[in-house]
Amino acid sequence: TGFWIESSLLISPQEQTEVMERIFGEDSVCSEETRRELKKVMLLEGQEQTAPLIYGKTGMGMAQGIVVNAWFTGFAPAEDPQIVVTVIIEGAGSGGDYAVPMARRVFDACLKEAE
Repeated sequence: TGFWIESSLLISPQEQTEVMERIFGEDSVCSEETRRELKKVMLLEGQEQTAPLIYGKTGMGMAQGIVVNAWFTGFAPAEDPQIVVTVIIEGAGSGGDYAVPMARRVFDACLKEAE
């Protein structure tokens, strides 16, 4: 279940953001059905009263059994994803959920600026 966490697999924050764009962006390579199903599993919990709804994936990187970074990559708003963000926190000891509040602030700031 976590075999890739300490592997040689490398992906940059920019590449993570580009993957989200390819899946959920205007020129998506995925079908509407695939995007709809992915959104179901990527909706962050506990947002019932918070707008915009944020969709994404958390994760962490480990070296020799120690968490060395945490990340979140996701998008908002759900209806027309226009903001795609990846947040990586070096040395974060609590896993990917540590990056979610920071990502929320980025989304909120971008949406406010767009008003």
